[in-house]
Amino acid sequence: MRAEIITEWGRFDALEPEWNPLLSRSRADVLFLRWEWIRSWRKVLGEAVRPFAVVVRDGDGALAGVAPFYRTGYRLLRAVPYRALRIMGDFPTGAECLDWILGKENETEAARAVAEALSGASGEWDFLWMPYVPRWTGGRDRIRNACAEAGFRLSEREVLFGIVSLPSSIDELVSSFGASHRYNVRRDLKRTFGQPTTRFVRCREEGEIPRYIEALFRLHALRWGMEGQPGTFRRKPNEARFYREFAPEAHRRGWLGLYGVEMSGDLKAVQYGYLYNGSFLQMQEGLDQESGRGMGNLLRLKVMDDLIGGGIRSYDFLGELSEHKQRWHIRERMGSHLMVGNGKMKSRFLFANGIWPTGRYLRHADAERLRGAEGEN
Repeated sequence: MRAEIITEWGRFDALEPEWNPLLSRSRADVLFLRWEWIRSWRKVLGEAVRPFAVVVRDGDGALAGVAPFYRTGYRLLRAVPYRALRIMGDFPTGAECLDWILGKENETEAARAVAEALSGASGEWDFLWMPYVPRWTGGRDRIRNACAEAGFRLSEREVLFGIVSLPSSIDELVSSFGASHRYNVRRDLKRTFGQPTTRFVRCREEGEIPRYIEALFRLHALRWGMEGQPGTFRRKPNEARFYREFAPEAHRRGWLGLYGVEMSGDLKAVQYGYLYNGSFLQMQEGLDQESGRGMGNLLRLKVMDDLIGGGIRSYDFLGELSEHKQRWHIRERMGSHLMVGNGKMKSRFLFANGIWPTGRYLRHADAERLRGAEGEN
């Protein structure tokens, strides 16, 4: 195995023909690591991000692994600078389940080569920050083992993911609810969709995407505004720009799942997600809570019904389980937020004092620039 670190976008772009084929034969095959996802992320952020991709090739020169890092900055106590490596496309996009992309046929050797390359370049970074790394794919263990072998320091925090295995019909799913919940759902479905001016809709044409997307942003802000918060898309304008950029691409490739509830021609609830590898990845939703009882749950049921009809096998809530997600007979899966230090004194200080990169003392110095201010990009 031979590894090199690519720090120029021009050289990185040469990987495009090999990227998705490697991803498809890896255990890291998620939409959030597709070339198309990273290309849209780069288009939105522009010069705000620079690559630090570790590329591994086997003895025949074939691509065997990629750790697709980019460089960003953190500050300790708002003063001491730290150089961090994060996975491309992770922020601000909503991406999760990120990993190193390693061909199954030699993933242990490729992971070791990645870690050795990072060790050789340890003077150029202080820590790796990788949130939402899945355990069920072996991703966390592959990274942990390779980093431990290279002599790096590692800390992690557990995070729960949740996925629902979809039954053969929506009636089967509703019948599995408790008696009271089942009664309320059926009553609310009849009350809401029994109205002639109310209908469940799905975005099927590319020209319809802006209408759904802008309604999502408006309704999401409305929902969180009731709790005195700005919501994701107002707090991170570049995430809104990413949605606008990537949604048409996702639609053309059959990945976009964009649904709504329409009342008298107006969208009152919108759910946004992606269809990939037989699963629906639920990303964001927005709703007008005054439009009907349990509107969010009713829309989710309608979405699940449509997914079942399309042969989709699971509904993935992704990470950070909340109470309202638990009621859907979720199968829990474990993941980790990983922080890896390069072993030098500066990074050892972070581990010795229990400082966490999303905590009180160590802040993402480039966060505001990556979130984007209104009028930028």
